[in-house]
Amino acid sequence: MGDIRSDFPPSISTEEQRKMYQMFYDDITNEGVVLQYRDRHLLAEVAANQIEMNHLREDLRINGEHVETSGDRGHPIMKKNPSREALEKLRPAQLRIMRAFCMAPDYRGKASATPQAGNKTDDGFGDV
Repeated sequence: MGDIRSDFPPSISTEEQRKMYQMFYDDITNEGVVLQYRDRHLLAEVAANQIEMNHLREDLRINGEHVETSGDRGHPIMKKNPSREALEKLRPAQLRIMRAFCMAPDYRGKASATPQAGNKTDDGFGDV
């Protein structure tokens, strides 16, 4: 066993994937989450998913929500860009994995996302 940050699992095969893997590793561990060696496979999955999602978003940005294609009679028609559907299919899995790594506010504890007791906003309604 080696260092989780630099001992990539076999599914990491490109430089882009390595950089995303390390970025996620740094983000996760900087918040105090301790990863085990076997976590690198799921970490690789979250990195690969994020890259795929980034590529799909870029396609949507460049080509728009609808793309022109040939209809069944050869006439041009507008269809929903398939990148939107692919992105929507990836998103739930990505969010589940991110929650597993405590990367969502609801998994880091409610205290950080809610106001402290006694810190009331003086909006004037208490005087009515």
